[in-house]
Amino acid sequence: MENTMTGIDALQGATASLCLLAGLHFLLAGWRHPVARYGALFALAVAVHALLEVGLIAEALGPVAGLLAYVTCIKMVFFWWFALALFDDDFILRHVHVLPAPLLLALAHLYGRGVPEAMHGYHIITFGLMAHVATLALRDLGSDLVDARRRFRVAVSIAIPLFVLVLIADYTLRVLRGEDLAVHMSEALLMTVYSFVFALWLTRIERGLVIRNNQANTQTVEPTTPADALDLARITRLAEQGALLEAGLTIGKFAERLHMPEHRLRRLINQCLGYRNFADFLNAYRVAEAERRLADPERSREQIITHAFALGYNSLTPFNRAFKARTGVSPTEFRQRALREVLEEVKLQRTSG
Repeated sequence: MENTMTGIDALQGATASLCLLAGLHFLLAGWRHPVARYGALFALAVAVHALLEVGLIAEALGPVAGLLAYVTCIKMVFFWWFALALFDDDFILRHVHVLPAPLLLALAHLYGRGVPEAMHGYHIITFGLMAHVATLALRDLGSDLVDARRRFRVAVSIAIPLFVLVLIADYTLRVLRGEDLAVHMSEALLMTVYSFVFALWLTRIERGLVIRNNQANTQTVEPTTPADALDLARITRLAEQGALLEAGLTIGKFAERLHMPEHRLRRLINQCLGYRNFADFLNAYRVAEAERRLADPERSREQIITHAFALGYNSLTPFNRAFKARTGVSPTEFRQRALREVLEEVKLQRTSG
């Protein structure tokens, strides 16, 4: 028994050390960026959780351990924020994203006050957040152009189900027969392995994971070989010919039209054109074409939705969202402003003539 508990304590200590290293790496990457900020919060919360699992440390901290325990209760909220910021370059933390934190804290408090049923709700919310992260990881995997982030998506989609299974087994056995050292050891070992992989990942130079939002679509490099330059010219030429206006176009289909390996196409669009996902690449060309059409007086009577379908969008909502994200105004506002400018030019020509 004593040797087993000593082994668990050692694993918890290793997990804490690795998570502290990961948290420091995030902080050095830039606290102002949400990916680094939420990643650091998650890593530090896991480190505190691991330390509090060591009996001697928890006893030494005394009442402070109880306060720190509340921080560890929302570590999965921090991980959720981290994933949201990582998978969405334009993520902004809103009130709805904060809501799970007080719910988890309230349930943890009730459990500590002797309401065992509160732990059921706690686990439901926690598993829900983890399931959402796994869904986000897989949802845009095909269109993600950042290799480091694509690999992280795959790792998350595998790691989360495995970890959930261990948590469910741990929770079930504790309900059925109290503390089970074998499951407790398995959970501690899995946490240590995950922490090791996470820390190892972050200590590599993975600049694709953390980038400032205002740098997106601006950091580009010149093609390094004549072959890359020729391929890039083919991409640009096909895009200018309207190939990107095809509805339902994926990077796989675009690569087929170019007769180019998909991994090479991803690299060129990301490194040479500066886009972090294929949707941004599509929207850049589609919105530019939309601006041209909406500013054309000959098309002033055409409905906005007609343009949306012609530009490859399946409905008006994603078109409006993409247009406003790139121009700051809605398609209707842009058209009115552009046509007013045309009208002013016509009046000016008449006056001068």
